[in-house]
Amino acid sequence: MVDDRIDCERPHVLSFNEIKQAVERIESGIIHTPLCEAKLSKHMDYNIYLKCENLQYTGSCAERGMRNALVAYGEKIMDRGIIVPSQGNMALGAAYHASFFGIPVTVVLPDRTSPALAHRCTELGADVVLYGTSYDDALAYAKKVQRESRQILLSADDPLVMAGLGTVGIEIITQLPETDAVIVPVASGALLAALLVSCKRLKCSCLIYGAECAKVPKMMKALQAGKPVSVPIVSNLAEGLNASRVGDNTFATIKGRLDRMLVVEESYIARAMISVLERERLVTDCAGVCAVAAVMQGLVPELRGKRSKNIYAQKQCFRNHLRSMGETRDRQGGMCAEQWKRRLGSPVSFYTTWARC
Repeated sequence: MVDDRIDCERPHVLSFNEIKQAVERIESGIIHTPLCEAKLSKHMDYNIYLKCENLQYTGSCAERGMRNALVAYGEKIMDRGIIVPSQGNMALGAAYHASFFGIPVTVVLPDRTSPALAHRCTELGADVVLYGTSYDDALAYAKKVQRESRQILLSADDPLVMAGLGTVGIEIITQLPETDAVIVPVASGALLAALLVSCKRLKCSCLIYGAECAKVPKMMKALQAGKPVSVPIVSNLAEGLNASRVGDNTFATIKGRLDRMLVVEESYIARAMISVLERERLVTDCAGVCAVAAVMQGLVPELRGKRSKNIYAQKQCFRNHLRSMGETRDRQGGMCAEQWKRRLGSPVSFYTTWARC
């Protein structure tokens, strides 16, 4: 079956009504995560709150999107199953919720995917396929398999998945109606598009910002070009944001409505992860702290003294991330890279290292 829900010639613009329907569909299957005032606020001239989506069962808000899509399809998806290309979070969310409903699920991950993440997907009940070097390769493979099978392809750019992600925005404005701004990490851009729709509808004065790593600025390039364009994937700490191109439905929803796009330097992403671990005692990966990094870099001076929300979209943190982060911070001054490598051999030594910095 050819997927007609993602058509670059006729992109779908997400509506608030779709998100409201998603709220009802996923109500019993996800965690309504807390909105926590960040301890970082005491050390910065910003009132920062963290929407801790890393507390979902598999560690990210991707669960909301997958749950909504599976419930919306209902019984007709039971025999056909789904195939999900992903860099990690969508795969975990799909594996968990598809297994809950007894739906066959195949996840396609890039070859370089952490063995721990791939194993976790298998534990949750998914068939795991490792293919290619990037998300784009995984997506191309999934589309090929879909054309040759009866499986339904679900990706972040699917309108049903986007609608599920939009429920995060409804929770934010409900939990803190005085919200002035929301800063969202950008991978494919689906979460940003979904929150733009939900937050702006509930509070039109709420500012919506996207945040992405400067090494892979796919959303900024798309906004400049007026359409999605491909950018090269350059190795960086925020691997979870490494999509070479934003989604067509995502861009159609965002175009002309986003308040600003923030391009964050990698060194600030490393600093943000360290600060979040030290001060908030929260474990997330570098993609998940990109929004905090944008504030630390001084990219939003207009928000000083206002209530801004930073979305923690994920928490997949593995040893290779920790080493890379330490070495990146070292380039800014501190322990030598060799010291980091020696000390990051176990979780205990990892926490000890941070405590001494």
